[in-house]
Amino acid sequence: MRLLKFSILFVLLGAFGLHEYYVSVFRLSYNAQENQIQAEVKVFTDDLEQLLKTNDHIFFKMDEAVHSDELEESIQKELLNSFGYKDSKGRDKAITFMGYENEGDITWLYFTIDNVRSVKGPTLSINWMTDLFPGQVNIVHFFDGIDERSEFFSQEKTQIQFDFYE
Repeated sequence: MRLLKFSILFVLLGAFGLHEYYVSVFRLSYNAQENQIQAEVKVFTDDLEQLLKTNDHIFFKMDEAVHSDELEESIQKELLNSFGYKDSKGRDKAITFMGYENEGDITWLYFTIDNVRSVKGPTLSINWMTDLFPGQVNIVHFFDGIDERSEFFSQEKTQIQFDFYE
């Protein structure tokens, strides 16, 4: 009986191990005093390492501080290629990568979007890791200083206009 219970547990754990989830969480906060959106991305470290390895960047582990400049350049390139912000008039806004923080299984990426005078009707384009992981879901929490909107982006849904009102 004990062997049967162990076998069932082993099969169930194995079945759950075959299905992987690919999720990143973006948090954007509008700072009206600085005319800036301050953003952070929470990503699984192994997924980020796979992204960098797959896209021909110099591959190394996230915890190798010796390569931090090269790593920052690689992360910045991937982020700029997969994230876009347009104001309500359709003008692209520049994204500035600020750095990263590795916490083992999770890595935080930080960036800003400057010269944002209003967040009324912005459009976000995100295809972060969707080429690498077709099931990738990117959850975005966008705080305009008063309200928060949350949306998800996927391979099928890469662009969303937010509906903040002033």
